[in-house]
Amino acid sequence: MILYFLFIIAITFLYSWLLWKLDRYEHEPLKLLLGAFFWGAVPAILLSLLLEITGTASIKAWVSPGYQELASASLLAPVVEESVKALALLGLFKLAYWEFDDPMDGILYGGLVGFGFAMVEDFAYVSGSAHPMFVTAIRTIPFGLNHAFFTGMTGAAFGYARLKKESTWRYVLPIVGLLFAMTFHAIHNLGVTVSSLTFAGTVLSFISDWMGVLWLLVIALISLKQERKWIKNYLTDEVGSYLSEEDFEHITSSGKKLKEWLNEGSPQEKRLRKRLYDLSVNLAFKKAELEKNITDRQNKEVNKRIEHLRKELSKVQDEIASLSESSGTS
Repeated sequence: MILYFLFIIAITFLYSWLLWKLDRYEHEPLKLLLGAFFWGAVPAILLSLLLEITGTASIKAWVSPGYQELASASLLAPVVEESVKALALLGLFKLAYWEFDDPMDGILYGGLVGFGFAMVEDFAYVSGSAHPMFVTAIRTIPFGLNHAFFTGMTGAAFGYARLKKESTWRYVLPIVGLLFAMTFHAIHNLGVTVSSLTFAGTVLSFISDWMGVLWLLVIALISLKQERKWIKNYLTDEVGSYLSEEDFEHITSSGKKLKEWLNEGSPQEKRLRKRLYDLSVNLAFKKAELEKNITDRQNKEVNKRIEHLRKELSKVQDEIASLSESSGTS
């Protein structure tokens, strides 16, 4: 059994790492990422268990025995679990507002909540199964992205809400995203529940899940394209003041060229160059904030952050110049 648990842990962290790598331009704070994962793995599991036990009692009282399992799996579980997981996203949206930039961030945070939830749920299913190898394989490979996908949809909706200036959309979009997450979750559970009667149930779950994953991937790629535009557009007028033309060219490059630039030179040069890149990207994102915020107070806060980032950029530029001078005289 321990080997199955270790496999579940390993593949969960592999999926989490791949999702983290997808967010290529501005990596989120580690403490928020770990917090999202922890919420899914512990509080969300416990709250869901408590609410589902309570809800099951109501189902037994009102639903005929032949349909109780179907009602519990396809109605109760999706509503309870997606709502509980969404609480983490709501908390991040409110408490870490300045780190929640767009749909890509929502997909990342939502996905990590889902991975944490799925990992612990997998432990429970494998522990109670007479065929642990089969259950481990089916839950971690063809259906291994389920919970991350469901909650990632809610997260993407929060991200789209973050881009809207109208307060109405900021309330409506997360609710719509949550309803989509519940719907896809319900379709998956429906297919799994009837799979003992017909193989078509498994096919339904598989197609629904992977079509949804691909849809979410498209949203992430569109979001990344938007982030790349922010970096180019909002750093242009920083050239000559806080960035050199050469730095700008490297920062706005991609793939192999950017990677080579970040890894050139001594360890100290690499550290400073990485710091320069992170500050520049953060500056571009914060300048983009000025088009998204809905209150004067928020804009005032963003302008303070922009000025702080510019000061930090100046410090890094001075350190780089000083290092170059010392290298030249040695």
